[in-house]
Order: sequence, then C-alpha cells, then structure tokens
Amino acid sequence: MPTFAETGHPLVNDPSWFGLIGPARLPDETTKRLYAALVATLKHPEVQKRLADSASIPVGNSPEAFRKVVTDALDNTRKVVREANLKFE
Repeated sequence: MPTFAETGHPLVNDPSWFGLIGPARLPDETTKRLYAALVATLKHPEVQKRLADSASIPVGNSPEAFRKVVTDALDNTRKVVREANLKFE
C-alpha cells in the first residue's frame, strides 16, 4: 500500500496521539495538579506495560509542549485541506 507521500500528499503524515485537554482558561493550579497526576500515572508499571502492549509510547510532555503538538497538528490539517481544496458539506 503506498504512503500518503507516494500518492502526492506529503503533508498527511501525522501520527496518532492522545492527550488530556481541559476547558479554556483552566486555572494554572488545576493544570499543574492534573499534569502531575498524569505524569505519575504514566510512570506506574502496570500503565507502562499496557501502553507498551498496545505499541503506544507515553510522552507526558508539559502542557506548553502539548499545546504546541495540538497547534501544529491543526495548522498542518488546515494546510492539507487548503492545498487539496477540500470542501466539507
């Protein structure tokens, strides 16, 4: 099966990812507490095993780094839609 790049769509190359997203203007203290709990959970041996069994790679990046992941993915998707002249009905 050809890759997206081989079919003329080199920008379609985003890996799957999962993340925890809260509402806009979530208080910084709440964000810090959630982040600390998430990182602690990702370090738990049973969680690590289950993620490894599903070929997932836990990152646990900072809220700022994750914000960039989301922003970059959205920017790339917008670019793909624009360049491919996709229309949604």
